[in-house]
Amino acid sequence: MVSLNEENEKLKLKSEELDSQYTNEDLQRESVVKLVAMGKKLVQGMETSVNELLLKFQKKKAENDVCQAEKKIKDDELAAIQNENAKTEGLLKADSDAWKQEISTLKEQLLGYSKICDYVKDKAQAVKLCTQNMENPINTQKTGINNE
Repeated sequence: MVSLNEENEKLKLKSEELDSQYTNEDLQRESVVKLVAMGKKLVQGMETSVNELLLKFQKKKAENDVCQAEKKIKDDELAAIQNENAKTEGLLKADSDAWKQEISTLKEQLLGYSKICDYVKDKAQAVKLCTQNMENPINTQKTGINNE
């Protein structure tokens, strides 16, 4: 009998231990099921967020593409205008240089001796103008004008 009681006690302990394990496993299973359900909800929420963000991204990408196309058009227009401006500035500089050269030449002619003085009669105004520009005595001798 002793052995039966001992066996009975052992069986009770083993039964309690198995019940405890079963309860723990049952609790763990319930916990895992709850975690899986929460995970599914989070995944669904994230999928919704990802889809919304993907739509926003595609919209912004389309807007960016349109903006880049417009920017390229404006850059091309600006380059054409700058090219035309550079050509115009080049032409204006060439014209300006030519006019400056013409002014310089005319100033030299104005200050120099004019051949017309060789043919001027002895009118006082003509003599005055011709003698102002005469710098060497050879020209004075040609005209026959004396500055006395």
